[in-house]
Amino acid sequence: MTINGLKYDIGDALWEGVPCAAFVTDTQGRVVGWNPAAEILTGRLAPQVEGRPWQEALGRPNPGEEPADSRGNAWVDMVCDATRADGRPMRLRLRSRPVRDPAGRPAGRLWLATDHSLRDAVDRKLVQYERLATLGELAASVVHEVGNPVSVILGFAALLRSETETDPDGSIRRRIYEEAHRCRTLIDQLLGYARSATTGSAPAPVRLAVVVGETLPLVRHRLQRAQVSVDADLPPDLPTVWADASELKQVVLNLLLNAADVTPWGGAVEVVGDVVERQEERGGDSLLDPVLRLERLRRVRLRVGDRGPGFGGEDPERFFEPFVTTKEKGGGLGLTVCRRIVEAWGGTIRLEEREGGGAWAVVELPAHAG
Repeated sequence: MTINGLKYDIGDALWEGVPCAAFVTDTQGRVVGWNPAAEILTGRLAPQVEGRPWQEALGRPNPGEEPADSRGNAWVDMVCDATRADGRPMRLRLRSRPVRDPAGRPAGRLWLATDHSLRDAVDRKLVQYERLATLGELAASVVHEVGNPVSVILGFAALLRSETETDPDGSIRRRIYEEAHRCRTLIDQLLGYARSATTGSAPAPVRLAVVVGETLPLVRHRLQRAQVSVDADLPPDLPTVWADASELKQVVLNLLLNAADVTPWGGAVEVVGDVVERQEERGGDSLLDPVLRLERLRRVRLRVGDRGPGFGGEDPERFFEPFVTTKEKGGGLGLTVCRRIVEAWGGTIRLEEREGGGAWAVVELPAHAG
């Protein structure tokens, strides 16, 4: 007996018993097959959706376009908003691939659907929690940072009031303006970060050099207090990445704070940006993606390095687990949130031992083709 003699019975058993929602569409995008798991997921029975466009069958408020046919039997991934028959919204992750008739002619598509609504909601809450926790830490730093220019402003203001010849060359007034402007800038940066904690993602082409430049002022007080400098090497012609700028600021902020916390007094944190190209194996590891293939990837890489104690023999991956931290203060969620943010935009983040001591935090994001 061979598998070919059983494939139809096996296919029927998988179709009926697999817990993943699956459906099949014809070449016009109309539903021709709707398995029991799809009925449970959407609340719609097969007879109610067969013959209808797949977008209507999923209750999509914005139908959008049919995904472009991929070469061969490759899977195509997409995310969409949908609605159950009872009106409950869903966030669906869809995978689809072309299907062909026995003669090899295109016959439609096979679709797999999973509901990620709860996971996405939890992820958003976790990101918001970490942002607000970091915001509290930043607020304490800003209080100290604003105190210095405010003292200067008050001192010069008192001098202007007491002097009979008030500032003939304007230097005192200029200094008052500069220090007041410094306070205003710090407050604006803090407010901007606070707003990003409560707003949704706004993806756009982003330059890492700009993100790092806008984040460094937020940690300047911490760095100055520890006599830690930042050596940045971010070429201005680095390709852009497709992401949310405020979320990437949070990633950079967390990595800079982590590096500053372990860098010895008088040391330096290094921030390096470049482009890497490599071929990576994809697929071949599951029934959903059975074909092993090589893909050439072009990524923008950001590395934040310190000269701290390293990992102390621990597996670097442990530090991405929730609540794992070596700090006396901190919730141990910073790297967990960083990974979820980076992976949401198709990137990777890892920790590496650094030659000569210390560690690198390495973020890679797909280069934006636009």
